[in-house]
Amino acid sequence: MTAIDDKYAALGGSGGFLGQPTSHEQGLPDGRGRHRDYQHGLIYWSPQTGAHAVYGSIGQKWAQLGHESGFLGYPITDETGTPDGHGRYNHFQHGSIYWTLDSGAYEIHGLIREKWASLGWERSFLGYPLTDETSTPDGRGRYNHFQGGSIYWTPETNAHEVHGAIRDKWSALGWERSFLGYPVTDELATPGPGRFSRFQGGAIHWTPYTGPREVRGVGSHYVVSLDGFHIDNTRSVHNDTDHVNLAMKIGNQAMPESLTRDTGDVNNGDHLVGLCFGPLPIDPAAPIVFNYQILNSSADGGKIKSVFDDVAKALAGSSAVTGNWWAAAALAVARYAAGFIMPGNCDGPVAVDQISVTGADLINWTQGNGIYVETRFYPGTDSNTGCGSNSRYFVTWSVIRL
Repeated sequence: MTAIDDKYAALGGSGGFLGQPTSHEQGLPDGRGRHRDYQHGLIYWSPQTGAHAVYGSIGQKWAQLGHESGFLGYPITDETGTPDGHGRYNHFQHGSIYWTLDSGAYEIHGLIREKWASLGWERSFLGYPLTDETSTPDGRGRYNHFQGGSIYWTPETNAHEVHGAIRDKWSALGWERSFLGYPVTDELATPGPGRFSRFQGGAIHWTPYTGPREVRGVGSHYVVSLDGFHIDNTRSVHNDTDHVNLAMKIGNQAMPESLTRDTGDVNNGDHLVGLCFGPLPIDPAAPIVFNYQILNSSADGGKIKSVFDDVAKALAGSSAVTGNWWAAAALAVARYAAGFIMPGNCDGPVAVDQISVTGADLINWTQGNGIYVETRFYPGTDSNTGCGSNSRYFVTWSVIRL
């Protein structure tokens, strides 16, 4: 009995899925291994790998790639079900072939396979491969497409994944032949709901509110974001109805229109905002002011937006409110009252602040990984009798260098 005979017997022999033998056991051209053909598959053996069965669509793909004389080499597993229960695979000495009924059988190997494995194989957001590893049209790189994205590799950039709306934008621009070139990072998270990927020639930044935006140049553009807030205590008894505003001014130009988002009813816990300005080029010498307001109010959202814009401009014109919650809140309350946007007993500001810096500060903050994050605490102002305890909000904002 040979190792191939033992494997055949372990798989059920003539009553198993391989069926009857259709050839004698034979040596292989490389002089190292042996194989035997069966009605529904093959068993290959070498001293280094042992005996393993290959069959079906995976066996056909392996045959197309040259069997053991191809770059994959000998099988090191039998065909096996994937952990998610949807597919099948064989691992080989130098790669793998994965199959599902929906996607078919495709090989994956080398550094692209290592990246896919590090992300969680088929259970990652990428899912199963939809192509073999393939040369890029510019002849410099390699890629595999997957159900949920792609992995691209070059000797200079290594292997990085790209997916979702950022991949769609990169594709629309011309893939690696665009000014962006190849990805140099995986898709990266921001402290808020945004995402971004860096490329050889620039970056793509995405939020659910702006969609994907590309920039030309490495490390030359910045995004200022109001990412989210955490509530320990609401201002109202049961929940707050929050409205959030972010405004920004660069240089001596007039304050442009601010950004506003109504979060609706919120309670204790974490809440994403995702308002941002950028991507923007930054002059190191330019003065930069950005401020934000979070107001609990039952007033009409359109009326609130108008008053927010007025308060943002007033904050930008006052150096006394920079980094001073109480001064900023006092200025805001006066304007809110004049604008009649605090009709309820429990209405009022829960966070107001302003940051005044220069472009050089943003550049310095984002040295290293390109992300600067700060969270500030706002203990709240006195609320009327019958409302909740004084609010406790933690607000997170960030600056990202693309």
